[in-house]
Amino acid sequence: TRWTSPQKSYLYAGDDGTLNRITAGSDGTFSVDIFSAEYEYISTVTPEEELPIWGGFYSGSEYNFCIFGQTNEAEDDSCEVIRIVKYSKEWERLDSVSLYGCNTTVPFDAGTPRMCEDGGNLYVHTSHEMYAIDGINHQANFQIHVDIGSMDCFYSYYDIMNIRQAGYVSHSFDQYVRAEGEYVYTLDLGDANPR
Repeated sequence: TRWTSPQKSYLYAGDDGTLNRITAGSDGTFSVDIFSAEYEYISTVTPEEELPIWGGFYSGSEYNFCIFGQTNEAEDDSCEVIRIVKYSKEWERLDSVSLYGCNTTVPFDAGTPRMCEDGGNLYVHTSHEMYAIDGINHQANFQIHVDIGSMDCFYSYYDIMNIRQAGYVSHSFDQYVRAEGEYVYTLDLGDANPR
């Protein structure tokens, strides 16, 4: 295929020298296997289930973040389509932020959500299938900016937009994000159609 999907496995080193393996299931659940620096198994943490679609994981400087979603085939603006959850480094659930409707029928469709942080903010660059236009549900990128302290979403774009104004890419089959100072850089793998 020419597109990606959410990653189901991650490995990161903890500040305490442990190795942490995150493994996501097909139903939005995930577990964290913790190993010593010598690769000896220590324990498994299984956080409570959130939404049924796994999106991704990010190990931040102070917190861990996971993103989840659910479908919205009815195109209902009151339907929760994305939830970003903040965890402690010991996997205690601390807070979350939810997005509703957002012109989304299928979150993370044909893409891989990626996250980064800078200046106390979490930046998410992902994809979604949008509400039908002329009977067709098109796919495009989707960007979310969250204040980590308050877990408030202070910026998002998910509508069809002018590419020169907002970095809109349709179709976006892989997404990357990096933030440095006052700038947030995004990169999308567009399709072969010259859009």
